[in-house]
Amino acid sequence: MSVNLAGPAYRVTVPACVLVATLRKKLKAEREARLKAEQEANEKKMWYLVIIFCIL
Repeated sequence: MSVNLAGPAYRVTVPACVLVATLRKKLKAEREARLKAEQEANEKKMWYLVIIFCIL
């Protein structure tokens, strides 16, 4: 039994799977970048609060 990788089903399915996987990786990278930026912003705000309370 052999599998015809050049058949019509594979010519559509394989590129579609690659496209979906690429889009998922891109979305995950964007989410992680946004989360990291939010965490850094929150950490920076926290330092400002600490400095203000030390001054008061």
